[in-house]
Amino acid sequence: ADWIFLIGIVLLIALGGFILYKTLKKQNRWNFIFSNLALIMTSSGLGFIILSFLLPRNTKLTVKTVSQAVKLVNISYFLTFIIIAITTILAVHISRKYIDKNNWYLYFTLLPYIIWAGWTYQQYQHWQNFLATRNFNIEKLTAMFIYYQSHMTKIDMNLMFEGYKSCAFIALLAFIYLLTVGGVYLVFKVKEKVQRKA
Repeated sequence: ADWIFLIGIVLLIALGGFILYKTLKKQNRWNFIFSNLALIMTSSGLGFIILSFLLPRNTKLTVKTVSQAVKLVNISYFLTFIIIAITTILAVHISRKYIDKNNWYLYFTLLPYIIWAGWTYQQYQHWQNFLATRNFNIEKLTAMFIYYQSHMTKIDMNLMFEGYKSCAFIALLAFIYLLTVGGVYLVFKVKEKVQRKA
């Protein structure tokens, strides 16, 4: 299942890159939407793959491995913010000609990244609050994982890594929006052709 999901993400990245390449050649409102959705899909997909390398390879539950995993979770959040920042800069760059014509394009360019950054920041705050609770310590967290696994519950340290899961979710969400907008675009084009013939 993991390999199938990974192949799906790679295909989304390839599709996003192809759409981005095609839509940057000609300027119109449709291409503005397609190029920005393709960029989000590509960057979040790449973010998912990059952050996947931070996932613990040693799944043995010890205080040392859980402590290392907690440190990697903090790093993954910072990397997610860097990915969002870089993608935002790229989005403004590819939309600059649209933005020169109308400032509303800047708003629609930045909106997805504001939402993504806000959502990620909220997750990060929840994580920090969890670490700052009075009763928290690595020993108790390790004991919790061991307890759940001993009761036949599939729970491991990767559940703590919200950053890479949010990247995958954003990639899939952008793909769904891309399909929806693509469908509307096809209907619009077919309707336009019918009107021309009439």
